[in-house]
Amino acid sequence: MILSELSTLIGGTLFGDPDCGVEKVTSLDESDPSALTFVLEPQYIEAAKAAKAKAFITFTQIEGLANQIVVKNPRKALAQVVTLMSPKLPENEGVSGKSEVHSTAQVEKNVTVSSFSVVGADSHVGEGSYIHSNVTVGKNCKIGTNCIIYPNVVIYDNSVIGNNVILHGGVVIGSDGFGYFPEQKKWNKIPHIGRVVVGDDVEIGANASISKGCLGDTVIGKGTKIDSLVHVAHNCK
Repeated sequence: MILSELSTLIGGTLFGDPDCGVEKVTSLDESDPSALTFVLEPQYIEAAKAAKAKAFITFTQIEGLANQIVVKNPRKALAQVVTLMSPKLPENEGVSGKSEVHSTAQVEKNVTVSSFSVVGADSHVGEGSYIHSNVTVGKNCKIGTNCIIYPNVVIYDNSVIGNNVILHGGVVIGSDGFGYFPEQKKWNKIPHIGRVVVGDDVEIGANASISKGCLGDTVIGKGTKIDSLVHVAHNCK
């Protein structure tokens, strides 16, 4: 990508050769003469001066560095540039012949359901969503538009997933909550009949687990970001 174009796209100020082209984005210590890299904070200035990168995106103009784009918010610029220069999600691949989509399930247009994934009865998958391989979507689930569901995710019956949701590998949505009552020297299971409802623009990290409510819903609100290996218990909001 040409620096003059990139600078315009991210709203930065270019110091250096506007016709300079970069081929990839790397960290400072892994940079090479074809790379663009970032100086996010003052503590990285010395490392930047020693880096081999062709161009830098920085929080301030740094003496001795050629080809700099200075921005107000370098972390925002990092997100923008990675999105612009990294490989995009594959185009819609349709429903694989090696997947299993129930006859009563509704899959909208431009949806991918990859090999060995299952979409259960009466479930709905919104337009533009991408279901990777080995995903299980139970019965009567609702998955919104433009969701990305990575391999080995399990979505139990009756779960609701909003729009633009990202579920990383191994996420479990809607497993039973940890509910028991003691009687005659043993623990007896309390059935859970609630749901998990995940709002729009949520991202849940790998191997996180969200338990469904006992009677009501467990709710993950709009815009929530949950790291890997997190457990959200039943009926939490």
